[in-house]
Amino acid sequence: MNSVARRPDGTFAFTLSKAQVESNWIPVTGERFSVTIRLNNPQTAAVADPAHVALPIIKKAICE
Repeated sequence: MNSVARRPDGTFAFTLSKAQVESNWIPVTGERFSVTIRLNNPQTAAVADPAHVALPIIKKAICE
């Protein structure tokens, strides 16, 4: 994936699954895995006060 498809409001979502979806798909196998979120090139406010950075929400929608 070279770019992120964003919603009209500027937000985005990723789908982690075995089955491919239309956009922002991260393929996984049937084995256990972990998700790591990395903040690259953070804004000055995030560096100055990381405790108040709005973190993404991770939702478990369906588990097969």
